[in-house]
Amino acid sequence: MTMPDQVRAIEIIERAARPFSFPATTGISAVASPDGVLTGWALHETTGAAVATVSLFDGADAGGVLLATITLASGGCSIQGTGVHGLRVRQGVTAVVTAGSVAGTVWLLL
Repeated sequence: MTMPDQVRAIEIIERAARPFSFPATTGISAVASPDGVLTGWALHETTGAAVATVSLFDGADAGGVLLATITLASGGCSIQGTGVHGLRVRQGVTAVVTAGSVAGTVWLLL
């Protein structure tokens, strides 16, 4: 590997999205506090017995900017990327579960 290739490899690694996970919750869970770019999520319904709904917000609670609302079948999951540019997050990501129980991970570029 030449020096320019090594520098480029380091730049790519530094730009990789970082995972921020949250445990099973039935309410509000602050997932990530830094600002950055939301690039995707992997969420799953944890009871296996109920439909779940979770909303992701830019902010500390449901008063922030709504980024996405995801409905999960009982025992279901959602793995989703936000596209090439992602979604700008200025106040961190909060998951608000309004039905069922959800756990998961969001990915942020910092």
